[in-house]
Amino acid sequence: SESFDQRAAARNSATSSAIDPADDIAKIRRRSRFATVYLVTDGDRLEQLILPVRGSGLYSMLYGFLALGPDLNTVVGLKFYEQGETAGLGARIDSLQWLAQWGGKRVFDKSGRPIILVVKGGVFPGDPDFIHKVDAISGATITSSSVQDLLHFWLGDFGFGPYLQRMRKQMSEEN
Repeated sequence: SESFDQRAAARNSATSSAIDPADDIAKIRRRSRFATVYLVTDGDRLEQLILPVRGSGLYSMLYGFLALGPDLNTVVGLKFYEQGETAGLGARIDSLQWLAQWGGKRVFDKSGRPIILVVKGGVFPGDPDFIHKVDAISGATITSSSVQDLLHFWLGDFGFGPYLQRMRKQMSEEN
């Protein structure tokens, strides 16, 4: 059985699309026309949707997975499985402490636009946008901003946004 290689598909002009530089906030230049997403279910009930994400950091391409809960808005987890950022700085996108703050955050605003924010200076519970904010990595501003940008890209119209809209519609019709 063949497996789908999304990286190879993104490099091949027959299986990918060029991204207009004005829309390419993830700085990936091309995206494959297809992607493998993972549906974690309990019987017929969706538990998690896991999306592959990637984008350019300061020194490397960041490859990871974003897991969303059954509402397709709440982060269950974020994990980068490949990156080459500066050790002790941008490479801390792999640290359990930084990744732990993503759980429970909401990635979309009420109108369905990506709104997750990676901010410098801390995130405080009294902030009305607390549910959408994650504290940036001190000393790694560009890498932190890159994570925000790649998530906005993949959750938006040029990434998985249309797929997520179809899934939400289908789920609401089933209920």
